[in-house]
Amino acid sequence: MPLIFEHLQTLPSINENWFSEWFNSPYYDLLYQHRNDEEAALFIDKLLNHLELKPDAVIADMPCGNGRHARQLASKGYSVYAYDLSEKNIREAAKHQAANLHTAVHDMRQYVACNVFDALFNLFTSLGYFRGDYVDRRILKNFYAAIKPGGKLVLDYFNAPVVLRNLQKESRVTHDGVEFHIQRYYDGKRIIKTVEITDRQSVHHFAERVRAYTMTELCDLLQQAGFQITEVFGDYQLHSFEEQLAPRCILIAQKKPL
Repeated sequence: MPLIFEHLQTLPSINENWFSEWFNSPYYDLLYQHRNDEEAALFIDKLLNHLELKPDAVIADMPCGNGRHARQLASKGYSVYAYDLSEKNIREAAKHQAANLHTAVHDMRQYVACNVFDALFNLFTSLGYFRGDYVDRRILKNFYAAIKPGGKLVLDYFNAPVVLRNLQKESRVTHDGVEFHIQRYYDGKRIIKTVEITDRQSVHHFAERVRAYTMTELCDLLQQAGFQITEVFGDYQLHSFEEQLAPRCILIAQKKPL
């Protein structure tokens, strides 16, 4: 079924590195403060029960955001490496650092390791930020190199058909006296979100641009990087994936064993 989209004659101009500015902003955490450790814990428990990793498994969380998933992984005793481009996020993640939780600023577009991780988690729609799909292919090849033979990649993305069908064009919210005016567009390939922030007498502007990959397109990207798709789930409870109903597209992919 083709995606439902709206062509606009003019779209807002967006900085190529919008994610560096936005994710380092204190307003990002304020807007998305509903994302909490309890939600992360439930999802991680489901994943770990399903993946059945060995107790001495080495896991990467990349990008890790403020470390909410990495903390849950480390609490289970695994050796966890949490990477993020945002220095602010890594400072926050490092506040909870333990002997088995290691944090570092890293751009996932760059090589990170070779045959090190038993599992690598790329969660909460952390691809598709870039102008060309070739960048995502390069990232997935970096992931493939970093994972041990036979190891797993967990890729969590929004399910494009459902998100586009329910796309809210405009919304306004207020948190701690700060007003957010959010507008959303779809240009045929990417969802674009502009955020105007009014904080007392100052006004700030940020934007997000994310590729609306379908499940088939994500599978193609993973296979091009060398992965074999083993399972696809449709939500954080790991229910089966139904393209026209599922809120998420969670793919489990494996690096070829030796």
